[in-house]
Amino acid sequence: MINNILKKIEKANEVQKVELEKHEVELASVDDLQKQQIKAAKELEEATAQAKAFAASIDKVVAAYRKGLLSSQAGIDISLEVIELFKKIGIPTPGYVVNWQKEFQANARNTFNKIKTLEAAKKSIG
Repeated sequence: MINNILKKIEKANEVQKVELEKHEVELASVDDLQKQQIKAAKELEEATAQAKAFAASIDKVVAAYRKGLLSSQAGIDISLEVIELFKKIGIPTPGYVVNWQKEFQANARNTFNKIKTLEAAKKSIG
């Protein structure tokens, strides 16, 4: 029994060897960091150019919508003139003329909303 206790004490006093894993780490050189910086700068420049091209495309689409908005307004004005002519001669305005006016007004509202959406999109890209 004493021998068992001594063996346990002796075992507890033994230094246990622990092997640590080895990992190799490569540190970046100054040249590597400069190359990464140049690469990042080129990517930023490319992204900026794409954003500018996108903004220019939005401007073209907005210009086209503005022309459509002017056309819708002209259609509204013409339909109002026609409605007024029917009133002057005392004939009820045909439903299709009233529908023209409603369609032109709906087109104008939709076009205006699209223009506002595109302008907001352009602002969001800077």
